[in-house]
Amino acid sequence: MLSSLKGRSFLKGWEKREDALSLRSTFKNINSISDIASVNERDSYRLLKKVMAYVNENYSEALTVEKIANEVCLSPSYLTNKMRKYYDLSIVDLIGKVRIDRAKNLLKTTCNHIGSIGHEVGYSEQSYFS
Repeated sequence: MLSSLKGRSFLKGWEKREDALSLRSTFKNINSISDIASVNERDSYRLLKKVMAYVNENYSEALTVEKIANEVCLSPSYLTNKMRKYYDLSIVDLIGKVRIDRAKNLLKTTCNHIGSIGHEVGYSEQSYFS
């Protein structure tokens, strides 16, 4: 197996490192990389929570991926990729889900006309909502 990985820089000279000290040092480096990845995962999760909070607070506005990404200081493509990775949702799907959930609640708790509820939750045209 090592012969197939010889070109990788982190394995250079591995065949010569047989003492326990070198092995221990190598595993410490691997743990450090793992720790960095864990921090990045936590940061991504926190940012996505901010995105969800923003959508929940502003669902009735004309929201776009670009506008949401700008609010949390991310690029639209990075935000889209992270949403897919962590929640298996696109931003558009998230917005639609929040709007539909709010509309269902309003339909149950008010006597408002369906068109006005659609407008209230962010659908600019009734045909998108009915």
